[in-house]
Formats: sequence, structure tokens, C-alpha cells
Amino acid sequence: MRAVVVRAVVVVRAAVVERPPAVAPVVRPAAARGAARRARVAAAEGLGANLTATMRGAVLPHASLTFASALALAAVTAAGCHSDPMLAASSDADFYSCAEETRAIPYMKGMTLDSSGGTFALAVLDNTFEVDDVPRSQDPAKGLNAWTVQITDVATGLPTDGVIIKVTPRMPDHPNHGTLEVVVNRIGAGTYDVKPLYLYMAGLWNVKFEIQRPDAATGAGGAGVAAPAPETATFPICIPG
Repeated sequence: MRAVVVRAVVVVRAAVVERPPAVAPVVRPAAARGAARRARVAAAEGLGANLTATMRGAVLPHASLTFASALALAAVTAAGCHSDPMLAASSDADFYSCAEETRAIPYMKGMTLDSSGGTFALAVLDNTFEVDDVPRSQDPAKGLNAWTVQITDVATGLPTDGVIIKVTPRMPDHPNHGTLEVVVNRIGAGTYDVKPLYLYMAGLWNVKFEIQRPDAATGAGGAGVAAPAPETATFPICIPG
């Protein structure tokens, strides 16, 4: 009976310690290992190239378009606020809608404003704009305009000749800019030729007139009497673009 038990134990122990035969490791030749490594490096480099191309917009057309649009917008902004009007003329506030500009007054022949002191009435009789080097009467447009204005004395209603007039066009939304100097020439009967009125950029323009009588400008009121400041009239004009 004891011998049977011993044999059973031995059989069980043999079953427990029995293991599957070991599998010999696969050893690839050095050439094969080098080829695999080169394949992994090439794959990594290809992934990096695709990522770089995507970042640059070469893979994604939308990204390229967005980047180009951003550059164009930066150029427009820089040129639009440039101090040199000749540089800014080619890049302005594109697609500016005057229909949405509530600060401007619609242009029309004969539109009139009283000066700040109530002494003068200033009327814009006409605006001319050169189209193919031919002056045409039309609404103010982007480029070289010329105004014909008339100044009358509010108290008497009579045309006023011989006043000193200074005209300054400015854009309130782009204060750091300049434009061409405006020259005012007397025509007669209270009318004056104002040009060049160079409104080179689409948007809101404030065309400011400063008007002063010659005696006021020279301080002819007497010794110790300060000359009165010029009276002003400003026309807010919208230039579409």
C-alpha cells in the first residue's frame, strides 16, 4: 500500500515541474537589423516632413489660404495707416460700405454748413473727379477730387470774397496719416476752387474748413486785442471702396 502512494506522489510532482521546451531566440543577421533600423528612421523622417508641410500650409490648402490672407490683412493695415498717402493709396479699407456709415452726411450739390461762430455759411456747389484724365461732375470718390465752394455772410446773405480759407481732410479712424496740401483759389462772387482734395482711402473723411476774415487774421482790432480764432465747418464725407 505504501508503494502505491509513493508512486502517485512522484507522478504528481513530475506533472508540476514539467515545462514546455524552450524556444530558441530568432537571431537576425546584422544586415537585416540595419535595414529595419533604416526603415524606422525613414518613416520618422517622413512623418516629420509631413508635419512640417502641414504647418506651412502645403498639405492643408485652407491653412495656406489663411496664412496668405493674414499677410494680406497685415499689409493692408500697415499701408492704410501709413503717413505717406502715395503708399497707402494702393491698399485701403476694401469693401467699405457707406450705407452703414452713420457719421457721414450724404453728398449733394449745394449742401451747406454754418461755421462754428455762425458768421459764415459754406456751400459745396460741385465736386469734380478725373476719369481718364477728364474732369467729371460726380460724387466724391477715392482719389483726386476738386470742390467748388461758396461762402456767404449769414447776417447779410451776401457772397463773401477775400476770406482766408484753410482746408484739411482727415480720417478720424486713421489719425496718423497725411495727404496732399489743399490749395484754395478765389474765383469770384464768394466762390472758391478747392483742390487737390486727395481722398485716397475708402472710409469716413472729415473735410475741415477754417475761415477767417483778413482783418481778424492780422489782428487789426487794435493793440492788445487778440485776433479771433478761425471759424470752422467740417463736412463728414464717406468714400466707398
